[in-house]
Amino acid sequence: ASEVRFLIDEELFGNPKTVVGRTNQVVGEILLDLPNTQEVEVGTIQVNARELATDDSFRNRALRRQILDSAQDAYQFITFTPTEIDGLSSEGTAVGETKTFSLTGDLQIRDVVQSVTFEMSVTVQSETELSGSGEAIVLRSDYDLRIPSVPGVANVSDEVELEIEFTAESSET
Repeated sequence: ASEVRFLIDEELFGNPKTVVGRTNQVVGEILLDLPNTQEVEVGTIQVNARELATDDSFRNRALRRQILDSAQDAYQFITFTPTEIDGLSSEGTAVGETKTFSLTGDLQIRDVVQSVTFEMSVTVQSETELSGSGEAIVLRSDYDLRIPSVPGVANVSDEVELEIEFTAESSET
């Protein structure tokens, strides 16, 4: 029930287009103390970059073989390792309530690691389930991600929007 996406603008045969790549191959952990929301821990989030897919098989192949290099085992996964959570108060959270906060961490794509801040929104669905989403903007150039020269593709933006939608369920029985 979780999904990560990237959105990037390009010009395809003279027509502006927003490309969306997505995968549900994402894992991570979150630990939240409902009576004290400052007691939250978020573990490393791992995305299987090999499974990112857009609406075009040629683009998907370029992503795996040339842009992200995820066809190589060494670069199969993109990781986000949280380092700071900002904006949560110590007051508790009840079922049905939504909290917003910033989650900063180290985003690793291939061998490049950059600090990135996601703006998060998390809703307590039940005593054992959370759902939420987050967004951040990164620059392709910061990760040395180069678009191959392909006929008809031009003006690919440097800005890339990253999104995550997730459902987290308690691992306790």
